[in-house]
Amino acid sequence: MLVAFSRQVRSMRAAAIGTYRALEIKQMPEHAALVAQAERECVAFPLFGLDKSSIGKLIESAWGVSANSLLVSRLHDMTEGNPFFLHEVLRQMAAEGKLVNDASHVPSRLTIPRGVIEFIKGLIHPLAEDARNILDIASVIGRDFALISLEAASETPRERLIELLDEAASLELIDEVRGAAGRYSFRHALIREALYDALPAAKRRRLHRVVAEAIRGLKAPTEPYAEIAYHYCQGASAGDADLAIEYSRQAARTAERQLAYEEAAHYLNNAIEALALKRAGDDPFQAELLCDLGEAQVMAGDLSEARKTCLRAADIARRVRRPELFARAVLAPGRYLSLSGVTDHGLVQLLRESAGDAGRKRQSAARPGAGPAGN
Repeated sequence: MLVAFSRQVRSMRAAAIGTYRALEIKQMPEHAALVAQAERECVAFPLFGLDKSSIGKLIESAWGVSANSLLVSRLHDMTEGNPFFLHEVLRQMAAEGKLVNDASHVPSRLTIPRGVIEFIKGLIHPLAEDARNILDIASVIGRDFALISLEAASETPRERLIELLDEAASLELIDEVRGAAGRYSFRHALIREALYDALPAAKRRRLHRVVAEAIRGLKAPTEPYAEIAYHYCQGASAGDADLAIEYSRQAARTAERQLAYEEAAHYLNNAIEALALKRAGDDPFQAELLCDLGEAQVMAGDLSEARKTCLRAADIARRVRRPELFARAVLAPGRYLSLSGVTDHGLVQLLRESAGDAGRKRQSAARPGAGPAGN
């Protein structure tokens, strides 16, 4: 009947529009054959997601908000322009009072609406339990994931793993990345986020540690410090704190060599948070990490935060009696703030205190009997 109707419409001064979801047609071969015949009698237009410009116009016309570029970019990255996903996310933002004009009020992470979660659950439901478990691990790795990393983390034989991924690909949940052998990507960022958010907190933390160990076990020529650090930090375990700190510091050093000082500051903040999992209170190592962070913030041009960070480091260094750390903490912001032409009296006082500590140390070393020569 569909084919006959499509033939009749061609000779009439009328137009008929029909839509279908390609995924559903793929799962019903008998319907796929009918749709193919009908398409030969008409014109088929594949529907793609909205681009950034169209998303901005939609927000302005439907919600009366002058969309800023930050909001539009974040929505495009999250929904890839899928009209259903986009509408649901915008409706959720409006309900939470987050759909505003000022870019500074755009939340760093958008809430996944219940309607979208239920829709994605429906997409995943046909998968076997083994395939769902593999996607859970993949969601912990990230939007994009390498077959070799997933194989190590899941401890699934390569051939079986590819079969399970093919099942997910057939439901348009994931895609192989073109031109990158052995790499996959979730079809939509929302699919990955919905899977990740659905994991119980304890399981999520455990999987992050499993993934970190798996990536380390691959022994790549150049370790992906930032990736490993991220997973150890997300694992939030006191037992993994040392590894989280070490890999975060390595990631920060790599970022500094690339002059990416804001990234370096981010990794050092993570290292400080990981240290708090292990021990609390005054700690010379904490003062050292704060000095690292303050110096990175200075290089990133965030002088206000650098001053606060370095003053924290100086306060700890004073209490644990580490004059060299105290001096380092005071000098880092002072070296650059002095160029502003404004006198920072607080820092001046700390610089004098540091100079006094250095003078007392020299006098102590110069006293008769001081040092190895006087013993």
